[in-house]
Amino acid sequence: MNRRLMVALLSLLPLTALAEGCFLSGVTDQYTYFVAVDSTDFTTRETGLSSFTVRRSRNGGASAAFTTPTINETDVTNMQGVYELLLDEDMTLDAGDDMQHMTLHITQASMAPVTKEICIARPKITAGQTVTAANGAADADAEYWNGAEITTALETSAGIADAVLLELVADHSGTTGSLADVIDDIVTDTVEIGVTGLGLTAITDQTDSLTFTVANQVDSNSLSLTDGVVLVDTTIATRASQVSFTLTAGSPDDNAYNRKIAVIIDVSDSTQKTVGKVLDYVGGSKTITLAYDPGVFTIAATDNIVILSAEF
Repeated sequence: MNRRLMVALLSLLPLTALAEGCFLSGVTDQYTYFVAVDSTDFTTRETGLSSFTVRRSRNGGASAAFTTPTINETDVTNMQGVYELLLDEDMTLDAGDDMQHMTLHITQASMAPVTKEICIARPKITAGQTVTAANGAADADAEYWNGAEITTALETSAGIADAVLLELVADHSGTTGSLADVIDDIVTDTVEIGVTGLGLTAITDQTDSLTFTVANQVDSNSLSLTDGVVLVDTTIATRASQVSFTLTAGSPDDNAYNRKIAVIIDVSDSTQKTVGKVLDYVGGSKTITLAYDPGVFTIAATDNIVILSAEF
């Protein structure tokens, strides 16, 4: 008889409880509930209690006290003896774990001690959010990519294309043979594109424009497009005659420009140009001697002159 009575009494004691539904790791605004009963008869529900002490142990760790436990009485009239503990301390899982258990031990001078267990789980999506699944796949509007918010600029095909291009031309080499690798070669390969700038990016730094009179054919001054055609682009320093003058800048080597084409542009009217053949060049004085008077206009000091690598 005494043994059966003891078992019955023990079944009434609120000393332990099964673990309830899991709380999400990192969330600190949720409550867990417990019932406070008299510490003497273990039956009478206690109301109006305060000054609780709460200790916890998570995942086998040492017991630690809640520094400022928040415990509210749920409803003194309709739910006598029911209290709620705010779970706002030590609610973040250790790295590498998806779930851990925590034991809570709650004491107060007028109530029997309460020991209960909760579990803490790592959320698989952002806490408080849901994902709708349809046909075995998540059905949701993508608002973030790699942790960054997708801006409205990416909501059109043009915006997506611009974003892809900007990423491709960024400082990424890309996998060999990939689109990023090919674009990287085009944009930065000064050996293949030219030495006057960083590949095609040099074009964007120029104020000139390209004219297309015939479809798919560029009308332009080929001197500015083909590396190595222009040997020197300078001005006439002094003029002795229509066939003899010195250059402001030029090669120090004798005969460097012999048999080359010289294009002279009138400094007062750039639409006036004349073409001559270099007969002789003296590197020390930078003196040009033309094979003949090219005519068109009178050559003068400060006129522009371009000597090409092509020969007559």
